[in-house]
Amino acid sequence: MTTNRPLYSDTELFLLIQSKERKQFEIIYDTYSPIIYGFMIHSGLSEKYSEDILQQTFIAMWNHSVPMPSNHKMSFLNWIFYLTTDSIKTYLQTNNRTFIINYKSYASISVEFTDVSDSPSVHVCIA
Repeated sequence: MTTNRPLYSDTELFLLIQSKERKQFEIIYDTYSPIIYGFMIHSGLSEKYSEDILQQTFIAMWNHSVPMPSNHKMSFLNWIFYLTTDSIKTYLQTNNRTFIINYKSYASISVEFTDVSDSPSVHVCIA
């Protein structure tokens, strides 16, 4: 199945976010929310946690100081994974969960919940 979504470069995506225009932001949301949600579900987070964290991630994206396109050191997708991982951490801390996140790369983390017995660590890699 193909989509008719336009393809944007990393620079263009950073500029879309910087514009703070709702329509531009909707393009980002429509494109990246399924990726972020899937990343969290595959990490072992519940649907409820994933939905809440998805919302928190996009709020952070809207409010976050966006890197200037010429100065950013990571791709747009890696920047989103950085924000998502930070949102996961903030959300779990707010909900009094005890956990360890091991960073392998921006798109590959392992999460270990230490507040439940016999909880396996979960490794996630989105390539």
